[in-house]
This record gives sequence, structure tokens and C-alpha cells, in this order.
Amino acid sequence: MKLFLMFLGLLAIICVCIFMRVAACRNNSVSTGNVRLVVIVKDQEPWVEGFIRKIFYRTMRCTQQVAVLLVDDCSRDGTPEIMSRLQKYYPFEVLFAGDGNDVDTILESTGVGNKFQDALLFDARGLNGKELLRAPLFSNLSC
Repeated sequence: MKLFLMFLGLLAIICVCIFMRVAACRNNSVSTGNVRLVVIVKDQEPWVEGFIRKIFYRTMRCTQQVAVLLVDDCSRDGTPEIMSRLQKYYPFEVLFAGDGNDVDTILESTGVGNKFQDALLFDARGLNGKELLRAPLFSNLSC
């Protein structure tokens, strides 16, 4: 009888822990509000596809959609083509910065900056391979 009561007590503790974890997930900023994300990339052709897919993989389990804007900062490789191709599969906007213009100027001049005001900004320029795919951005996006 004591063993059975101990089992029920342990089961109750596990259920409470699971409930608290689910509640914490629901209180995460991604799942409770309209989250806007701006990511700046440049010359990251080998890794940008995995990076974009991971953004949407991490956010698709949340209850709210995340508005994503990818800004290409004058890439000289296939990064823009990959982003354009992935737009067929994932709901994000792409903005291509022109030569000599900084990203903030581009956001303001196109009006896209108003839509993404108060957005989480992540500058991925210069990140390669595992450091891009393990970026601290993903810990903010997961439920």
C-alpha cells in the first residue's frame, strides 16, 4: 500500500512539473504576442537555407505566428537566390539592401521599418556553419 501511495505521489509530482513547463512555454514571448523578427544576412550561401528552416521549425510549434523579415546586405554569392526560393515554402519577407546603403536606411525608406518596429533584430553577418545554426537567436524563439 505504501509503495502504491509513493507511486501516486511521484506521478503527481511529474504531472505538476509537466504542467508548469507547458505554462512557461505559453508565457514565452513568441507564443503570447505578435513577434516580429528582423535578420540581417550577408554572403552565407552554404548555411542560410538551414538557418531559415530552423527559424520556422522553432516557431511553428508556437500558437502565434512570427513575422520574419530577412535583409540581405549586398551578398555576392547565392544567398539572395536561396532566400527567394525559400519564400515559396515559408512566410517571410525579403529586403535587399543596395550598395552603399545601410540596413537602417533601407528599412526606413521602404516603409517596412514601420511594420517591423519593436522587432527583435539579429545580425547574422559574419556567422558561419555551426555558430550560425546554433545562434543565440534560437533560444529566444523556442517554446
